[in-house]
Amino acid sequence: MFQGRKIYIVSKHQKERLIAPIISSAIDVTCIAADTIDTDLLGTFSGEINRDLTPIDAARKKCEMAFEHYNCDLAIASEGSFGPHPSFPFLSCNEELVLLVDKKNNLEIIGQSLSTNTNLNGEIIKSEAEAMAFAQAIGFPEHGIILKDNENNFTWVKKDLKSLTSLKETVVSFLQKNGLLWMETDMRAMNNPTRQTVIAAATMDLANNAKRTCPKCKTPGFRISNYHAGLPCNACGLPTSLTLYATLCCQKCHYTEKKMFPKGHQTADPGSCNFCNP
Repeated sequence: MFQGRKIYIVSKHQKERLIAPIISSAIDVTCIAADTIDTDLLGTFSGEINRDLTPIDAARKKCEMAFEHYNCDLAIASEGSFGPHPSFPFLSCNEELVLLVDKKNNLEIIGQSLSTNTNLNGEIIKSEAEAMAFAQAIGFPEHGIILKDNENNFTWVKKDLKSLTSLKETVVSFLQKNGLLWMETDMRAMNNPTRQTVIAAATMDLANNAKRTCPKCKTPGFRISNYHAGLPCNACGLPTSLTLYATLCCQKCHYTEKKMFPKGHQTADPGSCNFCNP
């Protein structure tokens, strides 16, 4: 279905460098960087434009922009989001979604990855020492930093500082004028290697899903659609909150299949049981 076709990777922030090698190897396509599309119109991490769409809708919209701009029928786009972990709210996490849309065959294939390995952070800065401590904590200059006069209702923003010297000069100059500033991690893909690893993992998930075909109709994208809890405790036998099995589903013919999960585990440790370990 995909072999020999051109696929446009929609990104303003160099994600094609991460996505193209994985996808071209997995499904034998020619990857083209669709980097002339201004995806920032759909929202920015730094807050100049609100990000109002859901991640899946934003990725779909990016693919639609590629179809319109390049007159193509196969595109990939990704969208990242940051916030509390769904199962452990005290932990911050980065969730990446990578979407392949095949307009010719009316098909969508999704890849996802969720990671607690993120350096998302932001602080009010009142001194050069505080600024340098923040920079060290988030891994500058390998990871980018964004400076603003306020966190939300800001009138001034500075991005793409590449050295400790340029950061110090900008911070000192601004503090002399205003007394404080807001400093945050630059979460744009090209300036955040930590986020890049999660995008790559989501792309690998997409590649695996694209190679997995429906046993009934052979359509690519036969993927897990739902997880079902209930793995029994090996002490008391009662169901736990751990996953017992997953449901795989075909989006074309809607054929479903049950897959036991996790592989090789028949029971759960009592430490995960609400009865044995309340």
